Amino acid sequence: MIQVRQEIFSFYKENLNEIFQEHGLYFQASSDHNISSFYKIIVMSKSKEQCEKFKKHLKESHISTGHCYGVPLHLQPTLLEEYPLASLPNADRFRESHFTLPCHLDLSDEDLNYIAEKCKQAVEHGD
Repeated sequence: MIQVRQEIFSFYKENLNEIFQEHGLYFQASSDHNISSFYKIIVMSKSKEQCEKFKKHLKESHISTGHCYGVPLHLQPTLLEEYPLASLPNADRFRESHFTLPCHLDLSDEDLNYIAEKCKQAVEHGD
């Protein structure tokens, strides 16, 4: 299972990394010294607006995107009650400017090629 997700991440990175970087998007950091399960394949964007446009374009192409942290810890009800004045701007920025790409184990090569093509279109039409 982990190997399949690693292959999916490698496919995305090989096919999208260059165009993503040209437009201020980047994949989650990974190290050659660690093995990631790529439970989620995270893409960071330069702004909330760019992220929303990208996700909208993929949704119109019937591609689901996700997120990791819809509500940061400092805004969770329990912590909000205890620490109502907590300010974590990096957590807020991350929440607003990331999305995840599909990485389920049943993705075919055809699916991955379709997703990559639609991602390229989203980037080219999203600026």
